[in-house]
Amino acid sequence: MRATKDRKLLRALAHLRRNEWQKAHELVMDVEDRLAFHIHGLVHRIEGDMENARYWYARAGVPLTRSMRLAAELKKIESQLKAGPGSRA
Repeated sequence: MRATKDRKLLRALAHLRRNEWQKAHELVMDVEDRLAFHIHGLVHRIEGDMENARYWYARAGVPLTRSMRLAAELKKIESQLKAGPGSRA
């Protein structure tokens, strides 16, 4: 089950790298996981909906900072995802 969820989240990250935030949004909106919440917040940050972004970042337990570049944030999320469940707070 976790492997399926993780594959879904990795696909969402791939969509974000291609600026396909709508497709990424479709993948994460029904996943109950802190990394999914982080990706969900990132989607809203990219689309400029900062109120929604703040909500999802808070659910993920991640501070919302506009200073981190998109590529760096995607890499950080991917590293946590690949590290496995123990890396998720």
